[in-house]
Amino acid sequence: MGVSLEMIDVTKRIAGRALLDTASMRVAAGEISVIVGPSGCGKSTTLRLFNRLYEADSGTILVSGKSITEIDPIELRRTVGFIPQIPAMFEGTVGDNLRFGRNLLTGMPGQPSNPDTEKETLMLAGLSPDFLDRTASKLSVGEQQRVAIARALMLYPEILLMDEPTSALDPHSVGKVERAVSGINRTVGTTFVVVTHDPDQAMRLGQRIFWLNGGSLREIDKNEVEDLMKGKNGCE
Repeated sequence: MGVSLEMIDVTKRIAGRALLDTASMRVAAGEISVIVGPSGCGKSTTLRLFNRLYEADSGTILVSGKSITEIDPIELRRTVGFIPQIPAMFEGTVGDNLRFGRNLLTGMPGQPSNPDTEKETLMLAGLSPDFLDRTASKLSVGEQQRVAIARALMLYPEILLMDEPTSALDPHSVGKVERAVSGINRTVGTTFVVVTHDPDQAMRLGQRIFWLNGGSLREIDKNEVEDLMKGKNGCE
């Protein structure tokens, strides 16, 4: 099952501007939480603090009650997976890509393939097992995004961070990615934190929704999302 994630009084400044100003949030184990807010207000930066791609200036971030500064960064990234906005497919097949992600973080590049595990992981991400032998670079962007999810799942992360995972996709592909996320959460219990600019997606996916603007981060009700997004064209 997924693990909890907590931010306590975290501050992060870039170029003198506070993207987070003593901000706090808590994501319960096994839930999907979504961060929304105007463009440029630090949503993606916030996401990267959770697995130490960026470091907080002050405050505490906890994974299952343990400070992430007490966890080796490589070990942390096995627990807290990260899927960027644009998935990077490496040369070779989908299977090669799944193994690359596993081998990179485990530090054991010579591990043999496990087709059964790879096929099961693809199916969790909403792709059929026959994708395993397809050329990764020739997939659609939506298919690549689901391969990126499968690649992250190869490490059995308990938390998955997703940075605007559907911003470049057509509506049909958006639905497939969202169903994959919901299915993984329901089947495996993985904890998700998703950044999105789409209020409808936030309401569809989020079991808990956080609003970020002007350095402030607070939990909001679903009925607040659309009004806030309409009323804020830029950062305060």
